[in-house]
Amino acid sequence: MKFSAHIDKAFWTALDKVLTVAFGFVFMKVSLLYLPVEEWGIFSILYNAIFLLLVNLGSSFALQPLMKFAAETEDTDKIVSVALILNAAFMAVAIAVVLIARDWLALWFASNASEAASIQSAIAAFPLLAAAFFFRNFLIYILQAKYHVIRILIIDGIYFGENN
Repeated sequence: MKFSAHIDKAFWTALDKVLTVAFGFVFMKVSLLYLPVEEWGIFSILYNAIFLLLVNLGSSFALQPLMKFAAETEDTDKIVSVALILNAAFMAVAIAVVLIARDWLALWFASNASEAASIQSAIAAFPLLAAAFFFRNFLIYILQAKYHVIRILIIDGIYFGENN
């Protein structure tokens, strides 16, 4: 295995990670500029504490095994199908649990009644947020399994550009 054979993939992967970090900084700066402090805090709690936890659990449960098994074979149809079903089922159940528990979550995270109402309405948007993440994450894991790093960069560029 020659190191020089992997330089191009390392370059595109590093560029993708730089894009991700830059998006994070820009996203935080823009959200801090336009959201009132209280709403930004509510968004941060819900997004970082709940939503990213669910996405990462779903990735661990279905997408990381997809990447491992898809990298080992050329016939990925069954692997992709099973991973899609597992990830969709996990995310559907997880989002349903969060929606059912939104009153309790609002009481847990809120310090007053107006914050609780804001938290409840923000949680109601979780299915849309999950749908936006779901397809991107699923496709990224498939592309990672096959080392299509330029395609990952393009998808991240479109995804991050659309969200700004």
